[in-house]
Amino acid sequence: MIRIANLVIPLTYNEEMLKIIAAKHLQIEHHRILQVRIDKRAVNALNKADIFFDLSLLVHISGDENEVASANKRKGVSTEIEIPYCIVKNKALKMRPVVVGCGPSGLFAALILAQAGERPILLERGLDVDARTQKVNAFWHSGILDTRTNVQFGEGGAGAFSDGKLKIGKKNPRKMMILNELVASGAPEEILYLDKPHIGTDRLKDTVKTIRKKIIGLGGEVHFNALVTDFLFQNKQITGVRYFENKRITGVRYSENNVMCELETDNVVLAIGHSARDTLVN
Repeated sequence: MIRIANLVIPLTYNEEMLKIIAAKHLQIEHHRILQVRIDKRAVNALNKADIFFDLSLLVHISGDENEVASANKRKGVSTEIEIPYCIVKNKALKMRPVVVGCGPSGLFAALILAQAGERPILLERGLDVDARTQKVNAFWHSGILDTRTNVQFGEGGAGAFSDGKLKIGKKNPRKMMILNELVASGAPEEILYLDKPHIGTDRLKDTVKTIRKKIIGLGGEVHFNALVTDFLFQNKQITGVRYFENKRITGVRYSENNVMCELETDNVVLAIGHSARDTLVN
């Protein structure tokens, strides 16, 4: 694969135009361009009279890509090896793993464990994204704060109400796996190449629900309103988690009708974010 960076592209481009520009830049015949994919796109509006896209392309060509790239003297041309993300499973876990937290880290940890056939159990102190939205709207209008379900806590994590902005390391091999999974779950395709991508809160709600359904469909479980309070150990090895689960939501104080639950497990993923200070202290 050949990467061509810093291309000046008109706002009204299409795929065929990108192929023509790539062929011209690489100084090869147009028919040798097999595929072009946008790797990065940003708007350059420094000159209001001449606004264009600053684009980076990933190009597949017929023939020897290394030879074409090395023969090209233009700046911004290089070969790039895509490292596909794959799940390597050496052995099955003895017990079902537990994931604590249903933000982006917890969702993807549970999803990957589910894809590996480990049937994870995901515990989230807040509510599902729809019920959470109602709680957040109530807080914005009345100032009444639900300490378990708010802008910080609940399905989707803290970013669910900040327009779903994404920050992923550009060279991280997990980047495209994460972005492709988000797109497959309902996020806009443009997040694959925008310079500063964001999903948007409205679409993000459906996206996280789809990921949750995938986890459940693969044999996982998702428990909302489940506040982890303790971890169980034996001989310095984790043996389980203890949590309070409140089955009743409407009109019931969290100090009432809490059910103490314990789960046996020898693998726990803590994905509690930056605001679960009570969990960190305990």
